[in-house]
Amino acid sequence: MTAPTHNITVRHSVITIVARSLIGILSLAVIITGFALFTLASSLNDAAAINTAGSLRMQSYRIAYDIVLDSPRYQNHIVSFEQSLTSPELQILDNFAVPREIRERYHSLLERWVVLRPELESEDRGFYVEQVALFVNDIDRFVYALQEFLKTNCRCWPWWEA
Repeated sequence: MTAPTHNITVRHSVITIVARSLIGILSLAVIITGFALFTLASSLNDAAAINTAGSLRMQSYRIAYDIVLDSPRYQNHIVSFEQSLTSPELQILDNFAVPREIRERYHSLLERWVVLRPELESEDRGFYVEQVALFVNDIDRFVYALQEFLKTNCRCWPWWEA
């Protein structure tokens, strides 16, 4: 007697299945790693923006203090303030991904500085000293809005990474 023969067809080999699975796992790992690096880079930029924006307050008061004391470092402090105000960390906030309120507050600070800057070169620098508290108040509102926006963004990250 002869044993019945069955036609067995092999659709995919085990090696092919394992290779495709490993490629899928590797692709997923690359995507997750890319997202993690993007998140890290964005949080570093956020921290730099907060630090720079926060330093504007201190620098504004330092310029007023320099006026009162007639400090020899007065001009250096003005240049330092302008560099901070127009730094890349803050200029990067001027894009569509940043809420309009923050962009408007930043532009308002720039416009206010354009008005105050000539007063620092005039003989009567008292106008700046009188206006510094209002200017710092505008800076505070900008920093607060920026912090709230970035805090909201940080809360979303753990949800995406979970």
